[in-house]
Amino acid sequence: MDLGYLSPSSLWSTPDGLAMDARAWESVEEMARSHEGRFIVASPGFTRAPATPVGCVALDIVSPAFDVVAVEPTAEGVDSLDLDAILALHSRSTAGLARARTPVVLTSEVTYGIRLGIHRASLSGLPLARAAAGLLRQEAGLLRQVLWAASLQANGPAAARAYGRLTEDALAFHDSRIRHAEVEAAATTPGWEGGPLRIGFSGRLDPIKGPGFAIALAKRAKEDGLPVELHVFGAGPLEAELRSSAGSNIVSRGFADFHEQWVPAVREEVDVMVLPHVQGDPSCTYFEALGCGTPILAFANQTSTYIAEERGAGWVVPQRDVEAMLQVLREILRDPRKLHDARAAGIALMRTHHFEATTRSRLRHLAQHAA
Repeated sequence: MDLGYLSPSSLWSTPDGLAMDARAWESVEEMARSHEGRFIVASPGFTRAPATPVGCVALDIVSPAFDVVAVEPTAEGVDSLDLDAILALHSRSTAGLARARTPVVLTSEVTYGIRLGIHRASLSGLPLARAAAGLLRQEAGLLRQVLWAASLQANGPAAARAYGRLTEDALAFHDSRIRHAEVEAAATTPGWEGGPLRIGFSGRLDPIKGPGFAIALAKRAKEDGLPVELHVFGAGPLEAELRSSAGSNIVSRGFADFHEQWVPAVREEVDVMVLPHVQGDPSCTYFEALGCGTPILAFANQTSTYIAEERGAGWVVPQRDVEAMLQVLREILRDPRKLHDARAAGIALMRTHHFEATTRSRLRHLAQHAA
């Protein structure tokens, strides 16, 4: 059986060969190594770069288990690969695949509500109303895509609820790169045993990820005399501004290699991961933090609410409510058992939703819908 993955963007072409986003490579590589037949990554062309971009993997160095081909993201292009099934992103760019003979399984994670939330982070009034109307027109096309697809893989509860009912045998999953061995390492690492409560923020330093709210939380904790320190992981357009406004209880950790640096740092040096996202995307960081033994404290959305209220692996507060987050920290400091219980719940969840289990489940689902 020959299977494939249609990359939503072009791979990089460098003097040293092709390069691919590290997160995408890790997932596709696991699928290809687990699959007994041929596995192809189809790229809509190649973008030239002088060197391997940050956050990417040079394919000639890692010797991937899959083949890479350039193909137009059209029905004719996909059919020319002669595959039994292909994974493709649920987006306007793949609408033309409706005419493909090859079974297409769509991967979806961003719903109308999430897209609108992203616009709300920077728009209001009439511009926001216009954006909402445009998103509604887009949504009609996205709904039609699910109807013609062979099936759907929904990353996160929001996409599962919005689109899963429209197709046969949809698969809901939680995307993350936390491996089984890393979850087990977290299970044997001691949790918080007193001293400063170490909270973390991780993600792109961009307004929609809410790093400013994490900074504000750390400052409020200091004002109230709470023993709290904030560790900020990530880079982005707000980096210089956040560094200049950081207080003495805030440590900037910058960009970190995921497996070599981020995982051990979060596992051993962060007690609560603060994720005040002002949009509702099913961020991998929620589950990657849980897999490190670190519960989440987040603004409420469908993913964070599922983690906190259905799985007991953290806490959610209303959007943009720093005082509510501060109250959660006070409660943890008063009763550390709350933190220990949430930590155990997160590890239990990730023992069955780690990277290998999730990726192989997605591969089986794709194969089930092959021609």
